[in-house]
Amino acid sequence: MQKPGCKKAFRFNPAFHRQNRSFVHEMIEHGGNAAMDFKRGLLNPHQKARGIYDAVEIPRGVVDWHSHPARCGPKICTVGLPSPADLKNVLAGALKGTQHHLVYSGEGTYIVRPSDALLRRIQLDPTMLARLRVKIDKDFAALHDQFKDTKPLNYERYKRRWRAHAKRVGFHVILHKKREGPVLHIKYPCDKTKKRPTTRKKKRRPTQRA
Repeated sequence: MQKPGCKKAFRFNPAFHRQNRSFVHEMIEHGGNAAMDFKRGLLNPHQKARGIYDAVEIPRGVVDWHSHPARCGPKICTVGLPSPADLKNVLAGALKGTQHHLVYSGEGTYIVRPSDALLRRIQLDPTMLARLRVKIDKDFAALHDQFKDTKPLNYERYKRRWRAHAKRVGFHVILHKKREGPVLHIKYPCDKTKKRPTTRKKKRRPTQRA
């Protein structure tokens, strides 16, 4: 978890976001991380990996991402929402410095991150991480199994229940549907070498008595 410091808004390089959105039409998952251009406030592509239909080894970064295929395979079908495995990976990444994870899916782009409060609780009690991973597997898998083969109307209901449950567990989840990439606020250590400008007091000229 980042210590308090400076914060800056970064927007996605449009070509980078379009590329990631296009991956939902492929039958494999893609994943990667982003490089930050501080001068222009842009997120640009950096490392990238190709996986299989329902898994990919994601290179970690302050901002990282992966895609979900929008179509079903012959014997398997993913949904747009982050899976239980995704949530556990997001949590592991956040404990190593990842601030935002994006899941590109057919219905839009999910932005996922654990709350600062949840990360502080894990840091104070490291044994909580193992318990939380079990809870994610159990609770979200039950929701996933209940709705994965249902009609679109029930999938909308599933998404509402899923996001409400994610919030209770301690995850912030936003669905970004706009064509342009989302704006992400990223914390970073302030440059301690930059000192605030000091103002010099004007010296009074000595007065001469007549």
